[in-house]
Amino acid sequence: MRRLGIATVVMVGLVCAGGSAQSANDEQQLAGLVTKWAAARNANDAEQMRALFHPQVDHVRVTTGEVIATDADQLVGWFATGFKGDGKGTTVQVSRQRARALSPTLGVVDYAMTMARPDGSRLLSTAVTFFCARQGSEWKVAAVRFGSPVDPALDPAPK
Repeated sequence: MRRLGIATVVMVGLVCAGGSAQSANDEQQLAGLVTKWAAARNANDAEQMRALFHPQVDHVRVTTGEVIATDADQLVGWFATGFKGDGKGTTVQVSRQRARALSPTLGVVDYAMTMARPDGSRLLSTAVTFFCARQGSEWKVAAVRFGSPVDPALDPAPK
């Protein structure tokens, strides 16, 4: 009977440790989405971003309620249009990133983003959240929320 108790404790420990390892791996993969997004964003390559997005991704500007996109095609198109216009040559830096796997199929990544003009001057700083869903073995961005700008005077939101 004592052996059964010890075996149970060991098995529970292994299951918990495995869950922690999986969670840590998921969180690394979730954080990697932001790294990949920033690299594609800085390359001004909207098509490179497509692989990161869930087909039904949506994007909402929280400060205004503006719905920017309701699927991957619209979101990629929004970025592509921006890269040809006011967003051409702009770059982003990501900081204060926190990724969490909320379940085996749902994750969230919060981060701060600073955008700079081609001359390096700051355009805006804002909080961003990616809500992510597992699609097969990969994490995909399922929802994007741009929060309040750190400095509202620098927010280029439409008037």
